Amino acid sequence: MKIHYIVGFPRSGSTLLDRHIAANGGLLSAGEVRRVWERGLLGDELCGCGQPFSSCPFWSRVIEAAFGGPEGVDAASMASAINALDGRRARWEEVARRVLGAGGERDLDRTLLRLYRAMLEVSGAPAIVDSSKDSTYALLLSTIEGIEVEIVHLVRDSRAVAFSWQRRRRRPEVVGREEYMPVIRPAGAAAGWNARNVSAEALRRFSSRYVRLRYEDLTADPDAALSEVLGGLQDGFVQNGSAKALGALHHTVSGNPMRLAEGPLEVKPDVEWMSAMSGRDRTAVTALSVPLLLRYGYRLFPGRTSVASV
Repeated sequence: MKIHYIVGFPRSGSTLLDRHIAANGGLLSAGEVRRVWERGLLGDELCGCGQPFSSCPFWSRVIEAAFGGPEGVDAASMASAINALDGRRARWEEVARRVLGAGGERDLDRTLLRLYRAMLEVSGAPAIVDSSKDSTYALLLSTIEGIEVEIVHLVRDSRAVAFSWQRRRRRPEVVGREEYMPVIRPAGAAAGWNARNVSAEALRRFSSRYVRLRYEDLTADPDAALSEVLGGLQDGFVQNGSAKALGALHHTVSGNPMRLAEGPLEVKPDVEWMSAMSGRDRTAVTALSVPLLLRYGYRLFPGRTSVASV
């Protein structure tokens, strides 16, 4: 089984990339699959198709094929095991176990293998696009026998990412109550951006293929960017300035609210941070992320209205 796994720091445009990799490759756009247990089976949030998870025909068939129905898998235990990887100690223990090949196959591995296998069988797609972004979860998948992981390392300017983390946005996939996306201060966002991108590069040795892509390049020339990711496009997908997601198998379980949008998706750079971000926050984030900004070809002092470029 092949998984095109998007890794990087949240708010970097992974949902946009997920949908268009899938659309152009005839793949299954699955969103953040690591969240399927808590946000799908337990939270019954909206699938990207607009239906509650429990009512989505696709996911109902997947869970039936993989586990014989929702009662056939302990979703709470799976959510707990995967969310535990967010903790520093548990994360490093898991990384050590996977890198050293210690401990053998576990129930976690077998359950994930059954889930992804069912996703492919039900969809009929040749591969899955998983935009979970987390590096430890990517390592976990890449060390499960029977799964081949191709890494798509998505990078966005740290200032843009930090600015996005300050926006207070409602999560429209949550039905029956109001819930908002978390907010992170600029310094914390910069630290997370550094850590996630460094760990993403370390995944090279564990994946069958590694491609790094900048959000700014994706929005400036979508055809060229996706051609690099997919190894060549037969047909461009940008028509009249809009990206066509028609024909994509779109059943995302988590991600940016744009995953609930139907029809053409406009591809354009989000550069609001250049004019709206405070000078203090901009300077702080720049100072904290200088080495990687330079490594990825970003200007330390870009203009107020132009997109950073090499």
